[in-house]
Amino acid sequence: MPTVTCNACNAGFDDEEQQRLHYRSEWHHYNLKHKVKLEQGLQMLTILKSHEAKTTILEDFDFYEQREKALQENRHQQ
Repeated sequence: MPTVTCNACNAGFDDEEQQRLHYRSEWHHYNLKHKVKLEQGLQMLTILKSHEAKTTILEDFDFYEQREKALQENRHQQ
């Protein structure tokens, strides 16, 4: 059972590290900007739940973390 949650995305996490990674994700930023309505949010959760994932959520977090680091490095080099 999740111990911490994100109210903007209706997502639960097993630990604070996963929650911190989630707060950096594009999904979370999108939800914050658009404040998903309940009905739309439930539709999205249904789609996500029924989608057969090819990677784990931790692999996804790692992808976005690496992408963010690369973007920051590019900004510093410019």
